[in-house]
Amino acid sequence: MKRFAASIVGGGGWCRGIEQGNDRDGGFTKDFHQDFGDSNGAGAAVRVEFTYVEESVVVMKWLSNLKLKPKIHCFWWRLTKDAIPTNEYLNHRKLSESTSCARGCDEIENISHISMRCKFLIEIIMKNREWGFNVPNFQSTEEGIKELRRLSYKNPSVVCLYITVVFFSWKNRNAFKHGVDVSSVIVTATNILATTMHPRVNPILEDWDVSLRSEFVNL
Repeated sequence: MKRFAASIVGGGGWCRGIEQGNDRDGGFTKDFHQDFGDSNGAGAAVRVEFTYVEESVVVMKWLSNLKLKPKIHCFWWRLTKDAIPTNEYLNHRKLSESTSCARGCDEIENISHISMRCKFLIEIIMKNREWGFNVPNFQSTEEGIKELRRLSYKNPSVVCLYITVVFFSWKNRNAFKHGVDVSSVIVTATNILATTMHPRVNPILEDWDVSLRSEFVNL
């Protein structure tokens, strides 16, 4: 066993080098090179690269600053990584025959669709606007993420509201796809406000609570 370990560590030069650098925008790249060999001189080289781009670091930072509920935070972290099982995602991996929106929109169901353009998402946004909440609306993921990031420092309550709208819209989509009763637009919008109206997380939205309670009671 000792001889085997020596051949790996000594003969193979198991770690040839570590290169690590920082860029001026706060991102960093680290290349970790491994070269494994044996006592006979035959070896295999394994190169592992860990690349952490500035965008990923920033996304994690502004999402964390919003103090979202864990499930919503995880969902949006996955969304920014294009790791949500949309029909396009599943079709690409031969797990679904269709790429269309699961709820019947005449569009390909991808990240941009579920987070910005789905008509059922828009219905929830419009209901919240009807109740006096200026929920933003975007046409593309790139535009949306940039604007949400900017607003997260100026008006985090609005960002929390939008992020929660998308999360609940996705929950409704999953319920529909799996044959479960889907909450109505009014019930969904109400649940969204109940989720975001927390004084520690969204003090601005908390101020709306009193004025909207009577309306919720009469739904």
